[in-house]
Amino acid sequence: MLFRSRINTSKINTMKKGGAVYIMTNQWNSTLYTGVTSDLVKRMYQHKNKMYKDSFTSKYNLNKLVYFEVFHSMFLSLFNFFLLLIIQHTAPICHLVDDPGLPF
Repeated sequence: MLFRSRINTSKINTMKKGGAVYIMTNQWNSTLYTGVTSDLVKRMYQHKNKMYKDSFTSKYNLNKLVYFEVFHSMFLSLFNFFLLLIIQHTAPICHLVDDPGLPF
């Protein structure tokens, strides 16, 4: 499930040594940002208040959290972060390859 409408804060508060993978978008759902953090609440505050003016999320006004997943270790968080990045970048390519209109 890509979009979660309800956020269970009990999962967020249990992040002591672990981390979280999250996906943010803008109000039109046209741009995605995937991130990993050890403190999701603090990171969302930074994104929503545009603490880093030159960041990707500030530039494209990404302030809506659409997905997050909490892990018990930072290793698992990073592993799943890179897995999400691979899926996001290969899905459009796979869609093009499956297109029957292509000449090859």
